[in-house]
Amino acid sequence: MAIVQAPSTISLDQIVSGRAKIGFTPVVSDGIHAIGRPGTTIWLRIRTQLPTDDAPRFVSLPRQAIDSFRLHVDGNPGNPVASTGIAETDEAVRWPDSFVLALPALTPRNTTLYLEIQGQGHLNLRPRVIDQAQWRERARASSLAYDLLYSGLFGIFVIAVARRAVTGDRTLRVAAAAFGALCAAVVGNYHLQLSLGGTSLAAIPALPVVLWVMACAPLLWATQQFASLEKTNPSLATLLDRAGFALVALALLMLVLPVWLVPQLQVTGLLVVAATSVACAAVLFSDPRQWRWLPALVWVAMVPAMAVIALGFLQLLPATRLVTRGFQLLLALLMVIYLFAPWIRGALQERQRRLRGGSTEQSAEQKIAHAREWMIRSLQAGMENASDEGDMEWIAYRRLMGGLKPVLPQHAAAVIAMNYHNEDLLLVEPKTAEPWFQMLLAQRGSLLKNLSRSLAPQQIGVDFTGPDGPVQQALLAVIPLPIERPGWGVLVIERSSNVSYSDPELDLCTEFAALATTAGDEAATVMQLRQANEIEPESGVYRREMVEQLLRRAHESAALKRKPLSLLQIAIDNFEPLSPESSATVARVVADIIREEIDYGETIARVEPDQFLVLLSGRPIGEARALAERICAAVKKLGLPTADEKVLGLSIGVSQMLMGERSPQLALERAVRALAKARQYGGNQVQAVAGAVG
Repeated sequence: MAIVQAPSTISLDQIVSGRAKIGFTPVVSDGIHAIGRPGTTIWLRIRTQLPTDDAPRFVSLPRQAIDSFRLHVDGNPGNPVASTGIAETDEAVRWPDSFVLALPALTPRNTTLYLEIQGQGHLNLRPRVIDQAQWRERARASSLAYDLLYSGLFGIFVIAVARRAVTGDRTLRVAAAAFGALCAAVVGNYHLQLSLGGTSLAAIPALPVVLWVMACAPLLWATQQFASLEKTNPSLATLLDRAGFALVALALLMLVLPVWLVPQLQVTGLLVVAATSVACAAVLFSDPRQWRWLPALVWVAMVPAMAVIALGFLQLLPATRLVTRGFQLLLALLMVIYLFAPWIRGALQERQRRLRGGSTEQSAEQKIAHAREWMIRSLQAGMENASDEGDMEWIAYRRLMGGLKPVLPQHAAAVIAMNYHNEDLLLVEPKTAEPWFQMLLAQRGSLLKNLSRSLAPQQIGVDFTGPDGPVQQALLAVIPLPIERPGWGVLVIERSSNVSYSDPELDLCTEFAALATTAGDEAATVMQLRQANEIEPESGVYRREMVEQLLRRAHESAALKRKPLSLLQIAIDNFEPLSPESSATVARVVADIIREEIDYGETIARVEPDQFLVLLSGRPIGEARALAERICAAVKKLGLPTADEKVLGLSIGVSQMLMGERSPQLALERAVRALAKARQYGGNQVQAVAGAVG
């Protein structure tokens, strides 16, 4: 075999006769790589010895971007004896893999053949002389291979669209990827014989490259959805979406570039497909769930599949169908995995649930419905019984974690709410995991804050140093809480490596988080309105008008729970001579000291300008007196001056409700008598009345 490239205006007769002053260059291998350009013809000279059986013979060349392929025989170089090209249809073969030209009958045994080739871009020229049996076998294998490839991609497209329409599954990206790969494969294999506006699509040299680059966009999008990046890594998901649109723009740009750039475009297209394969493999390998490793490995195999195409052009590998079209089969396999793997996995999980629990176990939908009903009911009950704003926030988020626990398998969960109603909140379940989440918040607080700004729940892996040492890839589900800025908050659930939350489960987390936060916000509003009516602004404790209601509520609770109820009647000594400004300051200071000393759930009311009433549920009179002594000492320790330059002090009367008393008024009267006794003895002291006074 020998080769020569010449301007298309030079004929074969001029080359053979020597008038063109150019000659053939021998080729020592069985093929050669050449670059076709507009206005240039590639001539191959083949000297061969044919068998003597007079059977029909054919010359074949791999099907590629060859506009015109003509056969000339020795003795009549000026007139081609057969011709074909990518714009012509082979009626004998449905999906041809080669250009095939029949040799003339009675061709001499020792003959010289000339192949006239006009094409665009990189060409892999490997001519073969074959007999009729070989031609038929190749035609049969080619038709079968492409039938499977094209029908498979088209079937995936139809099934994906049907599933979207019937069941609402998120399969449109898979449908787009399958359709894009199908179009690129049919055009890239030069099997599309269509014309637009009188121009054959096969006559557009850059079209195959354009379609393959464009097909990479839905492949990226389908991989992003398969890897659930919208939940696990929204920033990367956005990056891949934008990369897909960039590929579409690049493909459209390639379509309008000059024809002489086709060789460079072919190399660019090869690199784009390889880069897309690497990106998709990296995305899938970043997910720790093993069921996504199979498509990741297939994407890895795409890289050598693209490399062998280049090796085939360099004549280092034979130009077989597996070498030139193998990557298309891998893409079809990926589309099958993307479409059916989530479907099969869901069916297997449902079967395992049925086998484990029998017919009595609730389905995932039933568990979600039950958890939703329980969440709403418990929040309503908590709203009614909450005593203050902080209590409601605590109840709401505890209900949130409690409602999700039976639905979502988990190691631990935490609610992190920062600057929520001007306070920071960290609730952890179980309590033993609190140090773990405290260290996570301290080291990864910025990450959690950024994730809280997103709209969708996410599943991520995080490295940090825990209480027991470094933690590698802690698997977390992070659900943003709808807290107004500058506050922020997240629900963080630590899951095991073999558990992946489904979209409905994560949607349930988002719904519950919104319910809990809304309940906390409503409680805050209700409490603010309640405080405006019930709380005295000067001291920050209940108004005098609330005393009767507070006493009745405390009395009923103590009687129901069979627990003691003690009362402190506290008076500020030497209060009357103080100026209005000083008296307001002193009242606030005393109220703050009392608040610091009493426990959660114990109540303070201001009954006179200089007096406070404290209701101590669950405290016997001995503990109440000890508490009164601490309050009295704390005020005296401050050394606040009075109008007559004495040190501010407190007089405190202590009493306890007796068993069988049907009204708290008797205990209140005893506390008032005890206060009078303390003042009678000089003030700044504690007196108690334990029993009834006649």
